[in-house]
Amino acid sequence: MKGRLVILVTGKAAPARGFTLLEILVVLMILALLAAAWPVAGSRLFPAQALRDETARLSGAARFARSTALVRNSRTAITLLPDGRGYRCGGVEHRLPNGVLLALNQSSSSTEVTFYPDGSSTGGHLVLRSGARTAAVVVGPLTGHVEITL
Repeated sequence: MKGRLVILVTGKAAPARGFTLLEILVVLMILALLAAAWPVAGSRLFPAQALRDETARLSGAARFARSTALVRNSRTAITLLPDGRGYRCGGVEHRLPNGVLLALNQSSSSTEVTFYPDGSSTGGHLVLRSGARTAAVVVGPLTGHVEITL
């Protein structure tokens, strides 16, 4: 027979379905802790991701330095730290994570890329290395244009 509904009456309460509020809150708390820990643990667990993150940070610093030179009408530089483990831009020092090294490839023996008030720069390739992987932030000498090569 079509559409027939059978209801059994046993006198017992039906088993509860779904989750309690406490169970849902515990799961949300665990997810929040994992989300908060991801930026710290993610680069340690995945070295390739750490290299990409640092390359993006360095290119952002280079773009910031160029913008600062244009706005303030003064020279601004990104200076590599002597140990190759970081750089200084606008008076702020940034240290690279363990295993990531920074070098400047250009014709001179300079350890900095300078941006001028007209938008130009000394240019160069800021090369980041992590194990066998490399990435570069390329700064154009005439326009100061910044781009990433992975």
